[in-house]
Amino acid sequence: MAIARKVHTVTFGEGAQAILTIPVDGRGRPKRPTSGAYVIVDLRYVVDSADRVIQTSTAGVVDTVDTTTTAAAGIGQAEMRKVALTSAAGVAAQHRYLLTDLTTGLADLVEVESVVGSTVYLSVPLAATYATGSTFRGAEVSATFPSAEAADEARLDDGGGPYMVQWTWVGVDPTSQDELCYVRRRPDDLWLVTLDECDQVDVTLRAELSNTAGGMAPRLFLRQAHEDLRTQLEAVALDPAAYFGHRVAREYVKRRWAFMGRMHLAQDEASPNKIKADMHRFEARDLIGTILLPGGHPRPTVITSQREDDDVADAAEGRSKFFTRA
Repeated sequence: MAIARKVHTVTFGEGAQAILTIPVDGRGRPKRPTSGAYVIVDLRYVVDSADRVIQTSTAGVVDTVDTTTTAAAGIGQAEMRKVALTSAAGVAAQHRYLLTDLTTGLADLVEVESVVGSTVYLSVPLAATYATGSTFRGAEVSATFPSAEAADEARLDDGGGPYMVQWTWVGVDPTSQDELCYVRRRPDDLWLVTLDECDQVDVTLRAELSNTAGGMAPRLFLRQAHEDLRTQLEAVALDPAAYFGHRVAREYVKRRWAFMGRMHLAQDEASPNKIKADMHRFEARDLIGTILLPGGHPRPTVITSQREDDDVADAAEGRSKFFTRA
């Protein structure tokens, strides 16, 4: 029996939605299949139930990108995130591809941050050198979650799953791969702030990260900052969705992003980047502290009247109506 390797999220009421996966072999290495097919079942129903299968066997769509590099890439190059291609047709930002050096056999799963002409820039620097003529091929395979189930209020209220996407591969061993899927009212990866908003707390950081040969894409730090917020909230049984638009949560994410970015640039303890990183870290800590008590417990909510003198007191203490009173 195949092992469930990943959990997908489908957004309620958004119609039929793509589910992307990357086949892996028995060692967990990404592989590009010759072809693939999938079935989607609702695990809340028994095997012989007529309601169990919500999508019968359907061919998966394998990314057709198949091109080569026109210059060496990775270590030893001025920009280790830059990969020059024969053609970038079909290559899309925030999607993943297999880069393989045909001489050494070295292969890496890479995520594209941006596409400029026939050149792509990756989210993170390459950790090795890839010779001219290395292959750059699509790695993702997509399935479609049916629109009817994505709009089924009764199934959503019953937990939104779990559903199972059961893949079968041609050209990959093992030939099967199972992945869980849930329907949620709001996507798990919803972002509270944008990179433009992050500039408010550190206006030059994005440019500094982008201009560093071994620098990582600023978006990756923002993604991790959101993950850190979710982890902090879920650890104390708070629903992250309840904090969408919450001013404190938004400001925490901005400063967490700035902290990680500055730490990435810091050379040593005395570095100006380290000093700035510490400043952002302390600000982020103080902000999350308005939501969580010391020790990581949620602050109790106390029902109080919204009198004018309360609002004045809040303003004097730097709080707003978005903050939870404790």
